[in-house]
Amino acid sequence: MQEHHIQKQILHLLVLSDNKRFAELRPSKTDSNVFTYHLKQLIKEKLVIKNANGTYCLTPLGRVAGINITLSKKELLEQAHSILLLALITKEGWLLRKRLAQPMYERVGFVHSEPLAHEPALMTAIRDFKERTGLTADFKPAGSGYVRLYSGEDLESFTHFTLFKASSCTGTLEPLMRNGQNFWVKDPDFTDPFMIPSMPDIARLLQSNEIFCTDLTYQI
Repeated sequence: MQEHHIQKQILHLLVLSDNKRFAELRPSKTDSNVFTYHLKQLIKEKLVIKNANGTYCLTPLGRVAGINITLSKKELLEQAHSILLLALITKEGWLLRKRLAQPMYERVGFVHSEPLAHEPALMTAIRDFKERTGLTADFKPAGSGYVRLYSGEDLESFTHFTLFKASSCTGTLEPLMRNGQNFWVKDPDFTDPFMIPSMPDIARLLQSNEIFCTDLTYQI
């Protein structure tokens, strides 16, 4: 996300138009050399392109960046962050993971991943699961929902999750991989205070064996 106010202003102006000329983008009291530097930075980052007729417009990447350019950090926090939850339940038990990095440091939950724009979410889930556990599993969609975590009145996180489930796997479990500790639990106590707050509800929904959609809120 662009932090400099001149770069933010350029992106904002181009979000609101098809294209603009240099003079239309440069604020009247801004030094031309300073403005040119920031415009070139956006071009270097492939957010802005100069057209053959001398005007400037956003690239596809710039259009994505420009969507949120006017939002404050608070407003960005209030938009759901998308994650993939990967639940593996076999005769060994439930595969759980202790997080060894923020957020939710030392809390226990499912292996998780983040979807990518350039590939199907299931493909991302299978690849990242192997990278984070050493195991290969045949995941299937099991449910989705929203989770809000509050500390008092302050929003700590807001996520949209898609849950994938598998009942068998191949390979050898790696205990420590990618900032997390992986382990099997035969009969997990999902109410344990070290569990991620949403785990009791998500585990209950998962065991219903029906595709679900839920909306959950917790205090931490």
